[in-house]
Amino acid sequence: MAQLNDRPAPAPFESATDIPAATQLLAIAWLRWRMFANGFRRRQTGPRQIVALVFSILLRLLIWPAFAFMAIGPAVGAGFFAYMAISDGHPQHLSPLLAAVALLW
Repeated sequence: MAQLNDRPAPAPFESATDIPAATQLLAIAWLRWRMFANGFRRRQTGPRQIVALVFSILLRLLIWPAFAFMAIGPAVGAGFFAYMAISDGHPQHLSPLLAAVALLW
């Protein structure tokens, strides 16, 4: 849009920089929690819907930790094996581990 006065144009996202990072992170955490909690809502009650709700809760409690272990486990394992590879003072032992990480990624 054309600038019709002598004032400088405001910087884009100027108001977003005024909000502290901690406040933004708390807002994101609250939104994620509400999305998680609202995922348990049900439309109708009945024997099938209650069984489906219990089943979905059990699946969430079992599947999410499994996914977390699948994501965190290789990172922790690679860190452990990297430490073991260079703890003797031989950094050349690190190259097979890095090659395996590069191939499996």
